[in-house]
Amino acid sequence: MTEYSDIPRDGDGKPIAAEITFPVRYELLTPLEAETRPEPVTELEVREPKAAEAEIANRERSPTATTMRLVSMASGLSIGEVRELGLRDYMRVSELLLDFS
Repeated sequence: MTEYSDIPRDGDGKPIAAEITFPVRYELLTPLEAETRPEPVTELEVREPKAAEAEIANRERSPTATTMRLVSMASGLSIGEVRELGLRDYMRVSELLLDFS
């Protein structure tokens, strides 16, 4: 498992998707308080999306909804939980998946 801080990046600081080893463990900056979970979520394990998941996600009506769907499928969070992520956490997790959307 790769730690988020260890993912390979290019000269501009963007992740190099082809060189990421999944799953990636990401520690949330702001724990996620979800009514459906007994304890706050403090970290995510993000796996590589499957081709069928990318196809499903791309049926969404906007790029943001597509990325949210991929984050949901790759992390095990529900769409509602993804919507409740802090923006900094959402942006960091979604950058791992942008080349798949």
